[in-house]
Order: sequence, then C-alpha cells, then structure tokens
Amino acid sequence: MVVIVDDYDLVSTTSGNPLAPLAEFAPQGRDLGLHLVLARRTGGSSRFLFEPLTQVMGDMGSPGVLFSGDRMEGRLVNATASRNLPVGRALLARRGMPPAQVQTAVP
Repeated sequence: MVVIVDDYDLVSTTSGNPLAPLAEFAPQGRDLGLHLVLARRTGGSSRFLFEPLTQVMGDMGSPGVLFSGDRMEGRLVNATASRNLPVGRALLARRGMPPAQVQTAVP
C-alpha cells in the first residue's frame, strides 16, 4: 500500500490528523508493504516535526527530499536544513550520509 499525501500541513490540523493511526505501523512498513510519502511546504515545518507520524518517521531515519526553502526553519530531515536552490534542484537527505544535490523534473 502506498499512501501519498500532498499539502500535509492542510491534512494535519489542530483539530486532528486522520493519518495518526499509521504512526504505529510505520516502523514495520517494510514488512507490511506500507510506503508513506508526505509533501508539505517548508514554512512552519519545525512545528510538524513533533507530530506522532512525522516523529516516528524521523526516528526511523526515513529519507527525504528538500526543495528550495528557508534555512531558518532548521534541520528538517536527517539533520539537513533547506536552502535556496536553483529550480529543479533538491537535496536528498539520507540517514548517515551527507545530503546530495539531485536534479528533478522541471515542468
């Protein structure tokens, strides 16, 4: 099962998060065949790092892709902070490895 969530900041609100029950299954995702892809804007990201689902994903060292964003938001994924990047470029942040700049498709 693949769960893709765009605009995660609109899904997870102060009134609740419909994806919260997935937090208990995330650590066994590989065994269960569960894949989570979350996308959100960089602004206000430091707040979302303390939600149950994203906290579990961070504890597991899940890889992340960081597009251009404000460095002042802090380290968002695997001790990597966003930075200003050219259009179509992103940082691939993996556990135990330095971030690598990658090229993505540009519409």
